[in-house]
Amino acid sequence: MLHVDFQRVDASQKIHVKVPLHFANADVSPAVKLHAAVIGHVLSDLDISCLPKDLPEFVEVDLSGLDVGQSIHVNDLKLPAGVSVVFHGDNPTVATASIPAGKVEAEAEAAAAAAAPAAAAAAPAAPKK
Repeated sequence: MLHVDFQRVDASQKIHVKVPLHFANADVSPAVKLHAAVIGHVLSDLDISCLPKDLPEFVEVDLSGLDVGQSIHVNDLKLPAGVSVVFHGDNPTVATASIPAGKVEAEAEAAAAAAAPAAAAAAPAAPKK
Protein backbone atom coordinates (compact mmCIF):
# COMPACT_ATOMS: atom_id res chain seq x y z
CA MET A 1 0.00 0.00 0.00
CA LEU A 2 1.13 3.49 -0.77
CA HIS A 3 -1.48 5.55 1.03
CA VAL A 4 -4.37 5.05 3.44
CA ASP A 5 -6.91 7.61 4.66
CA PHE A 6 -8.82 7.00 7.85
CA GLN A 7 -12.04 8.89 8.54
CA ARG A 8 -14.15 9.02 11.63
CA VAL A 9 -17.78 8.33 10.74
CA ASP A 10 -20.77 9.35 12.81
CA ALA A 11 -23.83 7.16 12.17
CA SER A 12 -26.15 10.16 12.50
CA GLN A 13 -24.34 12.45 10.01
CA LYS A 14 -24.40 12.19 6.23
CA ILE A 15 -21.18 11.37 4.45
CA HIS A 16 -20.09 12.51 1.00
CA VAL A 17 -18.40 9.77 -1.08
CA LYS A 18 -17.92 8.57 -4.64
CA VAL A 19 -19.46 5.26 -5.65
CA PRO A 20 -18.90 3.42 -8.94
CA LEU A 21 -21.56 3.16 -11.63
CA HIS A 22 -22.45 -0.30 -12.95
CA PHE A 23 -23.95 -0.26 -16.44
CA ALA A 24 -26.52 -3.00 -17.09
CA ASN A 25 -28.73 -4.20 -19.96
CA ALA A 26 -26.81 -2.54 -22.80
CA ASP A 27 -27.18 -5.68 -24.92
CA VAL A 28 -30.99 -5.47 -24.84
CA SER A 29 -31.28 -1.72 -25.43
CA PRO A 30 -32.86 -0.69 -28.76
CA ALA A 31 -29.71 1.28 -29.60
CA VAL A 32 -27.48 -1.79 -29.52
CA LYS A 33 -29.98 -4.47 -30.51
CA LEU A 34 -31.60 -2.69 -33.46
CA HIS A 35 -29.01 -0.19 -34.63
CA ALA A 36 -25.66 -1.68 -33.51
CA ALA A 37 -24.91 1.56 -31.70
CA VAL A 38 -22.09 2.14 -29.26
CA ILE A 39 -22.86 3.04 -25.65
CA GLY A 40 -20.56 5.75 -24.34
CA HIS A 41 -19.97 5.86 -20.57
CA VAL A 42 -19.47 9.55 -19.79
CA LEU A 43 -19.24 9.05 -16.01
CA SER A 44 -17.70 6.10 -14.19
CA ASP A 45 -18.56 7.13 -10.64
CA LEU A 46 -21.04 9.34 -8.85
CA ASP A 47 -20.74 11.73 -5.91
CA ILE A 48 -23.42 10.89 -3.38
CA SER A 49 -24.47 11.96 0.09
CA CYS A 50 -26.11 9.59 2.56
CA LEU A 51 -26.02 8.20 6.06
CA PRO A 52 -23.37 5.50 6.53
CA LYS A 53 -26.07 2.80 6.89
CA ASP A 54 -27.49 3.73 3.45
CA LEU A 55 -24.16 3.69 1.58
CA PRO A 56 -24.54 1.54 -1.57
CA GLU A 57 -21.68 -0.51 -2.97
CA PHE A 58 -22.51 0.87 -6.44
CA VAL A 59 -25.28 2.61 -8.39
CA GLU A 60 -26.76 0.64 -11.28
CA VAL A 61 -27.48 2.40 -14.58
CA ASP A 62 -30.19 0.57 -16.55
CA LEU A 63 -29.54 1.01 -20.28
CA SER A 64 -32.46 -1.17 -21.47
CA GLY A 65 -34.54 1.81 -22.67
CA LEU A 66 -31.72 3.72 -24.36
CA ASP A 67 -32.07 4.34 -28.10
CA VAL A 68 -29.80 6.02 -30.67
CA GLY A 69 -29.38 9.74 -30.07
CA GLN A 70 -30.64 9.52 -26.50
CA SER A 71 -28.70 9.86 -23.30
CA ILE A 72 -29.15 9.08 -19.63
CA HIS A 73 -28.60 11.89 -17.15
CA VAL A 74 -27.95 11.86 -13.42
CA ASN A 75 -31.55 12.83 -12.64
CA ASP A 76 -32.74 9.74 -14.59
CA LEU A 77 -30.99 7.33 -12.20
CA LYS A 78 -32.93 5.36 -9.61
CA LEU A 79 -31.08 5.80 -6.34
CA PRO A 80 -31.51 3.70 -3.20
CA ALA A 81 -33.57 5.18 -0.36
CA GLY A 82 -31.73 7.80 1.63
CA VAL A 83 -29.15 8.48 -1.10
CA SER A 84 -28.90 11.81 -2.91
CA VAL A 85 -26.59 12.91 -5.71
CA VAL A 86 -24.15 15.75 -5.24
CA PHE A 87 -23.30 17.61 -8.44
CA HIS A 88 -22.60 21.16 -9.45
CA GLY A 89 -24.18 22.85 -12.43
CA ASP A 90 -26.67 21.25 -14.77
CA ASN A 91 -27.86 17.67 -14.96
CA PRO A 92 -24.69 15.77 -16.07
CA THR A 93 -24.82 13.07 -18.74
CA VAL A 94 -24.07 9.54 -17.56
CA ALA A 95 -24.25 7.54 -20.82
CA THR A 96 -25.05 8.11 -24.50
CA ALA A 97 -25.89 5.93 -27.48
CA SER A 98 -24.56 6.75 -30.93
CA ILE A 99 -23.82 5.02 -34.19
CA PRO A 100 -20.13 5.20 -35.21
CA ALA A 101 -19.46 7.64 -38.10
CA GLY A 102 -18.18 4.94 -40.49
CA LYS A 103 -21.30 2.85 -39.92
CA VAL A 104 -23.59 5.83 -40.64
CA GLU A 105 -21.87 6.45 -43.99
CA ALA A 106 -22.03 2.75 -44.90
CA GLU A 107 -25.75 2.60 -44.07
CA ALA A 108 -26.40 5.73 -46.16
CA GLU A 109 -24.56 4.21 -49.14
CA ALA A 110 -26.46 0.93 -48.76
CA ALA A 111 -29.78 2.79 -48.61
CA ALA A 112 -28.87 4.80 -51.73
CA ALA A 113 -27.85 1.63 -53.58
CA ALA A 114 -31.12 -0.05 -52.62
CA ALA A 115 -33.14 2.98 -53.71
CA ALA A 116 -31.46 3.25 -57.14
CA PRO A 117 -32.95 0.03 -58.65
CA ALA A 118 -36.36 0.91 -57.23
CA ALA A 119 -36.19 4.39 -58.76
CA ALA A 120 -35.10 2.94 -62.13
CA ALA A 121 -38.02 0.49 -62.11
CA ALA A 122 -40.49 3.25 -61.30
CA ALA A 123 -39.22 5.59 -64.06
CA PRO A 124 -40.95 5.33 -67.47
CA ALA A 125 -38.95 3.60 -70.17
CA ALA A 126 -37.34 5.78 -72.83
CA PRO A 127 -38.96 5.48 -76.28
CA LYS A 128 -37.04 3.28 -78.74
CA LYS A 129 -35.95 4.67 -82.08
